[in-house]
Amino acid sequence: MKLIKLGTIVNTKGKIGKLIISCVPNQLFLSAETAVFIGFSESFSEKFFLKNDVICCDSYVDVYLKNIDTIDAATSLKEKAIFAEESIIRTANPDLLLETDIIDCEVVDEKTNSVIGRVVEVWYLPANNVWLMECDTCEVPLPVVDDVIKDVDIANKKIIVEMIDGLWETASKRDVD
Repeated sequence: MKLIKLGTIVNTKGKIGKLIISCVPNQLFLSAETAVFIGFSESFSEKFFLKNDVICCDSYVDVYLKNIDTIDAATSLKEKAIFAEESIIRTANPDLLLETDIIDCEVVDEKTNSVIGRVVEVWYLPANNVWLMECDTCEVPLPVVDDVIKDVDIANKKIIVEMIDGLWETASKRDVD
């Protein structure tokens, strides 16, 4: 069983055990009764079941778990990660791109058809997600919007991008060993 990290429990809300989860992939759906695992790592996690459907349209989502119905029980889970089985996520969300799909993809410039970098990190942000591209000497945040991301070929680990005006100016130098 392969677990995928969905996010981190950053806070609680109310008196009946509501958990606030951050960094959840946009458009993620998990139905009530789905098993999730909560802990500081995949290996050291405890199994819980969702009490409600989870539909993420933002970088934060509210979650209720069965048997977590007090503020104290919810607070004990704060700062832990929440995971779900990859097969369940993919079945419920066949078109969802997971972080594991995007990391290590080659980034190819649409105009020159040349490899300009590779994705090393995924940021879940309120307005749109960002994929951090690492080049030879810099890192460039690529906003995940139609103007920039032209094609994603997960099977071949390739992303075609249009480097729109100003995008290279957002680059930050990186230390090269």
